[in-house]
Amino acid sequence: MKHITALISLLLLSIPLAYAEPVTEPVTEPVTEPVTEPVTEPVTEPVTLKCVMADGVPLALNYSIDIDDKTVKWGLDTYDIVHVSDGYITAYQRTKRVGGEVLVFNRVTGDYRRAKIALLSAEGHQLDYSPKKDAEKEPEGKLETHVYEGHCPNQEF
Repeated sequence: MKHITALISLLLLSIPLAYAEPVTEPVTEPVTEPVTEPVTEPVTEPVTLKCVMADGVPLALNYSIDIDDKTVKWGLDTYDIVHVSDGYITAYQRTKRVGGEVLVFNRVTGDYRRAKIALLSAEGHQLDYSPKKDAEKEPEGKLETHVYEGHCPNQEF
């Protein structure tokens, strides 16, 4: 039996390895990192928009859009820009009152639309109402929705 095992080993060693997969070491070349400059967005100045309402009456206050700061200012109100594309800018009003506002500018046509939901008095003033503080009484005023629209002519933003 010992001789048969030795004979089989010799036969196996003499068979050409033509059908066997060649064993090669993987070629590793040195990897060089590409040199890249840090990407910096161009700094843009805030844009002031002089707009008119849908009926053609100029707005008493101008919109100031600061893309880098992600804000729109309109008088004392500040809106946070939440979306910017080639076509639109969308911003939400910062508020601690009931309701809020959304403001959308069409960058191609110059049109804008502002929607407001607020707790308003009979005179149209926005009211503060805290359920914790004012739980004993019915809230004054009424929850209302208003939409305002207009156009900001001849301006790129």
